[in-house]
Amino acid sequence: MQLSNVNTTDITSAIRLGCRMMSNIFNADDNDIPFFSSEVRPDPQLRFSGVHSESHMPGRHLNALLNAEDAERITRCHILPSQLRDNTFIEDPPNPHNIDGFRQVADRHLGGFGFPAPYGHAPLDFERISFNTDIVGGGVGSLCEVLREAARTESSIHRVNLHFDHETEHIKVESPYTNNCLRITVKSLGPLYVRIPTWVNPSDIAECSTYSNGYLLIPQPPVNTPIEIRFPLTERESVLKHRTRDIRVRLKGDSVLAMENHGADLTYFDPL
Repeated sequence: MQLSNVNTTDITSAIRLGCRMMSNIFNADDNDIPFFSSEVRPDPQLRFSGVHSESHMPGRHLNALLNAEDAERITRCHILPSQLRDNTFIEDPPNPHNIDGFRQVADRHLGGFGFPAPYGHAPLDFERISFNTDIVGGGVGSLCEVLREAARTESSIHRVNLHFDHETEHIKVESPYTNNCLRITVKSLGPLYVRIPTWVNPSDIAECSTYSNGYLLIPQPPVNTPIEIRFPLTERESVLKHRTRDIRVRLKGDSVLAMENHGADLTYFDPL
């Protein structure tokens, strides 16, 4: 089964859905103490662990990344797709005693983050699929940081670091992944710096009068007038070196176009 409604572009909706999930994990049978462990296959339920907790998330690596291109790629290719947005495969368990941990399990998991493989929710060689609820806080927090750093204006200097759709008081960014080009509108005076991916040849960009350290500089962008920066989302192939198998992936820009899944279930992308 390939999942529907896989997200690779919309950070804001991912944050909202994650917050929805976090509001649905309080145990009504135990003074609304939040569950932190869960399972959707083979035994769907919200629960506690008697031995450990988990609080990690791939997004924790974002703070250690040395450049914005890596941050954009890990967000588009892994963090956003790995959020549970298609819960149709989860079957609510029988609940004759009306125990809260068995109540509305599928709906209460919507928006969760868990323990994904690069290709989907169901890692090969593992029977159990879990979405520990405490991980959702780390995932949402990471996406908030991505959104905060995507486009910033400080000391009247506009800087576009990530190519997601985003709008602030000072700048509006329309992504080339959801539109036909990268379109930027500044709302206040000040120079504009725009990150250009390493897979783009700066000389192919007509606006590229000044380019340094990975950023295009437009010294005096017109206010409230969209600037279009056009470049192709280059397709290329790469290999992820997993512990037990290589995983081939075809990228379009910094987003996954297709990925080898070795016959796994609950996959995010078209198979390669």
